[in-house]
Amino acid sequence: MRDGEGRMSTPMRVISLLRRQGRLADLEWATLQSAIHFLQQCRGEGLQLTVAVNVSAESLRLPGFGLRLQELTQRNEQRIAEMRTTLEEQLRALQNDNAQKLEQMRHTVDEKLQSTLETRLGNSFKLVSERLEQVQRGLGEMQQLATGCSWRTSSSRP
Repeated sequence: MRDGEGRMSTPMRVISLLRRQGRLADLEWATLQSAIHFLQQCRGEGLQLTVAVNVSAESLRLPGFGLRLQELTQRNEQRIAEMRTTLEEQLRALQNDNAQKLEQMRHTVDEKLQSTLETRLGNSFKLVSERLEQVQRGLGEMQQLATGCSWRTSSSRP
């Protein structure tokens, strides 16, 4: 704010002028609201700080100033409580979503492990079965050879 000669006015001169015009309480009220709004923004960003606002004794004596201050404080507390409730609900939803996704991943891993196990066991049994068939064929051939050898030896005897 500048005076009649274009110089910057001192804060005390501005306060004195506002007091004479009956506007000091309005300035203090606007300052208080601005400080509370700033505090809410800071808390919304996760910052914890304390704000102090000086209020003149004159403003405190005005009827309704204390009531307005109390209402502003209650609204601020209500907004903080609503924000806390919203954050808690979002956190619970996020935890539930994570639990569901984890369960889906477990289920998928179990299915893949089961499929891999079945495939490997199937291949192993197939291989064992093939080998057993080969052994059985080999034994059959050996038995035929043994039978052939014993038939020849018994028929060649006088």
